[in-house]
Amino acid sequence: MLIYQDGEGSGTSYELYRKEGNGSFNLVSTMASVPGEDTITYVDSNVRANELVYTYFWTAIDGCGEVIGDSNESSNIV
Repeated sequence: MLIYQDGEGSGTSYELYRKEGNGSFNLVSTMASVPGEDTITYVDSNVRANELVYTYFWTAIDGCGEVIGDSNESSNIV
């Protein structure tokens, strides 16, 4: 999973959510912004991507703990 971030921003964190099939979304990871970097990458190795469909989205949270916004949802192809 890849997210583009404002490399000049500070204090932002990102939460990655995943659901399996038609299930509910669950928090997979929380990652801090990386100063000076334009992207953050997460490799989800705890999946069976050749057997099941997984859907993901990111939530951006500012330094005060307020949600800035959510990304679009994306899925793998089986």
